[in-house]
Amino acid sequence: MPCYIYPNCKQGNRIERLNLFFVLFFGLWVVGCQPKGPQQVLSVADYKPLLAQADSLRTPGPQQNIPEALALYRSLVPVTRACDSITDWLLVCRKVADILDANLKQHDAALLFIDSTYEAMKTWRMPEKDEELKMLARLYNRDISTSRDQGNLYRLKAVLERAETLHKTTLWGKAHGLTGYFLGEMAAYQIRIGDFDNANNYFRQCVEYEATYNRTGITDYNNYGDLYLSMGDYETANTLFDKGLALADDYCIRTILMLNKSEVLAHLNYLAAAEEWNKNGFKRFVKDSFANNKDYTICYVGYLENNAIMLEKQGKWADARAFYNQILTPEILSELGRRNIAGYYTNLANTWYQEKNYSKALEQYHAAYLKFYPDAANNLSALPEANTMPADKILANILEGKARCFAGLEQYDQSLLAYQLIPEIEAQLRASHAFEKSILMALQKSRQRFDDAVDLAWLAWQKTKDPKYAAQAFQFTERARGTLQTKGINANEARALLLDGQQEQDKTLSDNIALAETRLSEADEANKISALMQEIRTLRNQQKQSRAEFAAKNYAYAAALGNDAVLSIQQVGALLRPGQTMLDYYITKDTNLYTFSFDAAGNAAWMHSNWSVTDKNSTDSLLQMLRRNPVEGDITDFRKDASAIGQKLLALPQQICLGRTAPLLESTLVLVPDLYLAALPYEVLLTAPSEATDWAAMPFAVQRHAMSYAYSASLLALQKTLTEKRSSRARIPFAGFAPSYSNGADLLDNAADDVQFGATLFGGKPFVGETASEMQFKKTAEQAQILLLSMHGISDHAHPNRSHLRFGDPAEGQDNVLYASELQSIPCRADLAVMSACFTGDGPVQLGEGIYSMARSFAISGVPATAMSIWKFPVKSSTYLVRDFLTGIKNKATKDAALQLAKQNWLKANTGSKFAHPYFWAGLVTAGDSTAIQLNSGKFWWWMAAAGIGLLALFIYFFKRK
Repeated sequence: MPCYIYPNCKQGNRIERLNLFFVLFFGLWVVGCQPKGPQQVLSVADYKPLLAQADSLRTPGPQQNIPEALALYRSLVPVTRACDSITDWLLVCRKVADILDANLKQHDAALLFIDSTYEAMKTWRMPEKDEELKMLARLYNRDISTSRDQGNLYRLKAVLERAETLHKTTLWGKAHGLTGYFLGEMAAYQIRIGDFDNANNYFRQCVEYEATYNRTGITDYNNYGDLYLSMGDYETANTLFDKGLALADDYCIRTILMLNKSEVLAHLNYLAAAEEWNKNGFKRFVKDSFANNKDYTICYVGYLENNAIMLEKQGKWADARAFYNQILTPEILSELGRRNIAGYYTNLANTWYQEKNYSKALEQYHAAYLKFYPDAANNLSALPEANTMPADKILANILEGKARCFAGLEQYDQSLLAYQLIPEIEAQLRASHAFEKSILMALQKSRQRFDDAVDLAWLAWQKTKDPKYAAQAFQFTERARGTLQTKGINANEARALLLDGQQEQDKTLSDNIALAETRLSEADEANKISALMQEIRTLRNQQKQSRAEFAAKNYAYAAALGNDAVLSIQQVGALLRPGQTMLDYYITKDTNLYTFSFDAAGNAAWMHSNWSVTDKNSTDSLLQMLRRNPVEGDITDFRKDASAIGQKLLALPQQICLGRTAPLLESTLVLVPDLYLAALPYEVLLTAPSEATDWAAMPFAVQRHAMSYAYSASLLALQKTLTEKRSSRARIPFAGFAPSYSNGADLLDNAADDVQFGATLFGGKPFVGETASEMQFKKTAEQAQILLLSMHGISDHAHPNRSHLRFGDPAEGQDNVLYASELQSIPCRADLAVMSACFTGDGPVQLGEGIYSMARSFAISGVPATAMSIWKFPVKSSTYLVRDFLTGIKNKATKDAALQLAKQNWLKANTGSKFAHPYFWAGLVTAGDSTAIQLNSGKFWWWMAAAGIGLLALFIYFFKRK
């Protein structure tokens, strides 16, 4: 059987091929076995006794005969079809699949038979009546169960989505048990891929379904609790298991709940209580009390696993291993799915790894690997091809385990190859997530693996000085940051390559998703939350489908949409201009600071520094002081912290990994900070110890260096490309927005003057008061080269998608609030956005993405450079800094140099004053492409003049003819 017929077929298994050939032949026979010419048509009364006989042969007991039952069910497939009873036909088809899967363990054969049933329906007719649709739902349930046990997540996702359509369009409220099964399976699938928000959505639907239809038993509290177990929220998991125990009357379900409670208590380190619950669960292990052997096995495996977990908590790895070995016996394995078996081999491997027996651990990780790649039987070093890997968390865990074992055995190359594969799986998993919050949680796990890989690459570099390890480390740091930003920018740029109607369709979906995400963060009622989650999931599926259709017909669009390649270490130098140095930082496990340095000549060096708790505390203390109005005594603590941190962060690496010399600390720096370091303006760091008592006399880094910031080198390269693409486009040179407010207008007294200053300086459009509306901004964003937004900015750390800019008071038809999530889908084509607004660079630090802020949303919308405030922008200094900065831009200075000069001027003007405190000047920073703006105001007005002359000439020509 060729592998392309079904993804899990393996050509080496002759018996399996024969079985599948038989099933395929039988499926064709089913379709073709229709009555030809005048024949006697059997009645329902004729085959009902045969169906009852087959059921009795399948029932456990002395009369049970599975092969004979299967043969009888198969004989009834063409009979029920000939009788035109689609309900009974679906019934017997499902029972054939049940036996192939549950009894004979021929999972591939079961799925092929189900596929032949779907195909036969297409050539016959689709179910329409409620009873027919319920029977189709039962067939879907068998498909779901088989796909789940086999670990075929692609198929599982597809059948769950078909089942969702069936239940929510026709069966909702009509088939409680079937709907409950579907909802539980859909939630469990979302847990499996790590989309915890979506999983929670389906569990909420279960609870609401029970309340609406006055039913119990719909909510699977085992899986609901498992959701919170997966997230590490053990207290909530424990509460849910208790609730399930209070409601459960099914013997098996209650036993599983008891065992799950034992597990969660073990994770909470209540080991005595965990052991008691586990023993009480074990006392219920009477086989006759379970519906079938599989249920008994599931409970018994849970009991054994709990014992292993409790021993692992005590560091008793060998004892824990004994319990895992009991699970991995043939009689138990025969009842478990491939994916579960792989998971238990992975757990077993971890016990060996913890004892530093890397060879033994690798053997067990490889045993788990064989459940996905059985052809790799004799090669412990085997790794898959990237294009053969399914989106499965278990496989990612196996590859991580192999990578750690290779590292322990000092097989560095093999270890790093394994680490390079893991992000491919994780990217597929994230692509399945419906909600940004779940994606961010998945990115946190990814970041931990990248940290391990970078630490390993440094170890290999130290031992070998082979530059390839530095190059690999840099690749890992690049892949660990800015993933969603890159995808967002590419999606917005790709949209421009679509036809007008397609652009509108894609933008409408993006806008609706953003709106629903914002409404979701504001919702507090359970039914509203579930409805909004469902709406977002539906919209994202529509977006994926429409983008796939566009990509199939538009190759340029497809290339732009999928352009998420990261920069190599050899390519970074090309980003820099002469006299510019890039310092790229990466922190692992809060203790290791890695610094890469690059120059325009292509030289690169890197180093490792210990990043201690003291360094972290000094940084936190410095940030707290910078963000508040100055108080007496600030200067003493500042000198100590700013000097200590400056010595670490502005220290140049000397270990050359590319080129001939180590880069010098040039006057102009491009900084790629990591984690919470992104909230620190490096301009305030001291380049030497100081005892100065005047703030203006401090040896601030801003006195020596012009600085700009980037989320990653790869993202900076993308932003530079955007600048170059737009260089020839005629745009309004400047557009400024200064709304007025009914409350607190005095806070922005200079806003209108600042906007008018910019319009006079560059030529362009000032929008002041009511004209500075959100709607006007959306109309103008695609037409202006420089944007100035002088207004109120709000940062929401709890819900960063709700951070926003306020374009004045609400007006008719618009709220005048531009949310971060909304901004991302607005096509901005400016070269620079200057946000003279508070907190526009502020937000929560997200692993894998940096700081979630309004500035980040501007970057995603397509603006390659921003000037932003990372704390409250003081009114005292904002006007002076912004005007000096814009003047520098007008004088063709680079953005970083223009801002450096503005800050230096402020310090000179405030010598001996408290206003030289960094609070007043250091919060405004630039990010993105720092090159000078090639103002096209002359080109724009020339174009306008040429158009006017042309129109005048046409008017004269037609007037003379007339």
